[in-house]
Amino acid sequence: MMGAEYVKVKVLHDGCSFGGNQNWFALDGDRTEYRIHKRGCGLIAVGDIFLHLARTDSRYRTPYTSMILRDEAEPSVAEYKRYIQSLYRKYVWFIPGPGMWVMHLVWMMNQYFKGNGMDLKARWRFPPTRGWRKSVIKKSLKNHLPVILLLGRTRGEIFLLMKNKIGLNLYADEECSRILKTGVKNHYVVVTDILQKPGTKKTVLKISSWGKLYYIDYDEYCRYVSRYGDPITSSMIIIDKRRN
Repeated sequence: MMGAEYVKVKVLHDGCSFGGNQNWFALDGDRTEYRIHKRGCGLIAVGDIFLHLARTDSRYRTPYTSMILRDEAEPSVAEYKRYIQSLYRKYVWFIPGPGMWVMHLVWMMNQYFKGNGMDLKARWRFPPTRGWRKSVIKKSLKNHLPVILLLGRTRGEIFLLMKNKIGLNLYADEECSRILKTGVKNHYVVVTDILQKPGTKKTVLKISSWGKLYYIDYDEYCRYVSRYGDPITSSMIIIDKRRN
């Protein structure tokens, strides 16, 4: 649904990624690399959206995105890491144990937009119904603006500090027939498209996570939110045009 192809990074021997990957940062590296590797999914999601905006509209290019965007070639992993680390030093400084709070990401995005003279504003949204959630996602993507989706923890983990294996499946295909990852939660992903399967009521979200393309069954996501999570922790960040 978005007008431009999503962010790609040239990965040695593997072609190009679909978005950035926190695992490119060394687990045994310095503190910054370690924190991004362990808890940097929100920062990666935001950094990728900044790159997507810059590629879609030259008005949204900044000194940060110009570090790695070239017309002729996709950025390398090393270039991408330098870009993300520059955003970290400017806007993040520290990532707590549970990962970046959603309001920190919203603040970071709005500081970036305002500091670079953009007519954009990030907003935290937690629509309580599945129909409302879907309409919010569709509207953003129709305007060529990706959505950050938070796959939140279960209620037991939030309030009772009980760990469990309940989470979401990430699929390899639009039919959601082949599972690639299970039990995914407490994780930010970027929604790049919403697909309605012809002749059915099935809705599928196309997402970027860990540098790869995955699919989420939208009904499974909504059931997870209603049965195990809640609309606050399993929420989303959208981008609007700023009103004058």
